[in-house]
Amino acid sequence: MKKIVALFLIAIAVLLSVNTNAQTNRANTKKSVAYKANYQRMASGANAGYVLEIRDGTLWAWGTNYIGQLGDGTTTDRANPTQIGTDSKWICVVANYGHSFSLKSDGTLWAWGRNDFGSLGDGTTTDRLTPVQIGTDNKWISIAAGPHQTLGLKSNGTLWAWGLNNWGQVGDGTTIPRNSPVQIGTDNNWVSITAGGEHSLGIRSDGTLWAWGDNSFGQLGDGTTIQRDSPVQIGMDNKWTAISAGCIHNLGLKSDGTLWTWGGNWNGGLGDGTTIQRNSPVQIGTDNNWNYISAGWHHSAALKSNGTLWTWGKNSYGQLGDSTLNDYLVPMQIGTDNKWVSIIAGCELSYGLKSDGTLLAWGHNHVGQLGDGTTVDKHSPIQTSVTLNVWLSIAAGPYQSHGLKTNGTLWGWGGNYPSSPVQIGIDNKWVCAARGLYHNLGLKSDGTLWAWGGNNYGQLGDGTFTGQSSPIQIGTDNKWVSIAAGGGHSLGLKSDGTL
Repeated sequence: MKKIVALFLIAIAVLLSVNTNAQTNRANTKKSVAYKANYQRMASGANAGYVLEIRDGTLWAWGTNYIGQLGDGTTTDRANPTQIGTDSKWICVVANYGHSFSLKSDGTLWAWGRNDFGSLGDGTTTDRLTPVQIGTDNKWISIAAGPHQTLGLKSNGTLWAWGLNNWGQVGDGTTIPRNSPVQIGTDNNWVSITAGGEHSLGIRSDGTLWAWGDNSFGQLGDGTTIQRDSPVQIGMDNKWTAISAGCIHNLGLKSDGTLWTWGGNWNGGLGDGTTIQRNSPVQIGTDNNWNYISAGWHHSAALKSNGTLWTWGKNSYGQLGDSTLNDYLVPMQIGTDNKWVSIIAGCELSYGLKSDGTLLAWGHNHVGQLGDGTTVDKHSPIQTSVTLNVWLSIAAGPYQSHGLKTNGTLWGWGGNYPSSPVQIGIDNKWVCAARGLYHNLGLKSDGTLWAWGGNNYGQLGDGTFTGQSSPIQIGTDNKWVSIAAGGGHSLGLKSDGTL
């Protein structure tokens, strides 16, 4: 019964992530969905030298622009963020090797930039300097871009792919290039996708991991180096929750919060303490509180549930962010901050987002891709973007509502609050809120659980039946990652996968 309830909670979390961000990522079932999903506002692929960022629905870009990948109608490099068009309906972005993609809140897919292999999916091989709509479908919920291939998920759970296919990375059973989306198989239970150098990975709703494409460095994880032109299952485990593909290596998370890596291991990008290629997933350390991953060109980055940032691998341009140029073969913590909520390991650079809405960058900056107005490399995180103070998520109940802002503050209105939003307390570490019939739950960036409101049925979880007019911490545990509030009961997940 425990497993059934947990799977039901996971299903609800996935649906919530689709509604708030038009992205389906099974990793969100291990995170505070409301805030994690909405923080996917920046993109820079493992082979990209530019950045895309969404600011309150508007699209911004900077960095290299030799083939129109910024989407501003030119091929001029930008060292400062430049707004792309005037639309305010953008909800997620992806980028890689000169081509860019974005989804709008209406479910439509748009692409621009490099298109010599048909990777934009518009039926041509013509480069585009501004966003063009791909087809007329409005059911797109997630996009993953490799250097030459693109993957997409629709709201019905089907998988689609297009672009260069010489290694079978499209996954349609052929090596024929596709310049418009083709469905991969008939399965309708795909929930997460990622595109690597010339390989692709996906997770299905049953938690199984699948891979296809180039396997020269064991990056598919099937124990061989044999190329696959259609998806093959990797092992028999059904606990995979998140995946991220780099150039020739991959990172994966399981539902117990453990971190796994496989593939090429140049410069220690796998983090297992060696530079030995791994043809199947190996666990990194014994920690079970990992909750966010990103594989870059030959380096990696990850977050733990306590909000700390960790990096490892190649560091020739300072992309690890430790103020040195030394490679690291195992994960090392960057600074002492515990407010990190999102991370991207790109092409010799990295970007991170904090719970207060600030965007930071570090690493290679030869064409201004860090967005700080210079072309000087940075070996530690620097702020590169405006701090946003906008509404991030809303938890609405029948009598009152709560909202989170990107600065980590919690607000309430209705019921015993005024009719307009008022801040609850002064803390700026709130990352998720859930509203029941008469009670409320909240998570902070340090992994602690808080509750307040009615408590007739013990739904606050503090061991009493006494209501609370302000948030109180529930226990001392700091491993909470997801919450749900019912009529008179509450549910929560911890980073070790327990419910």
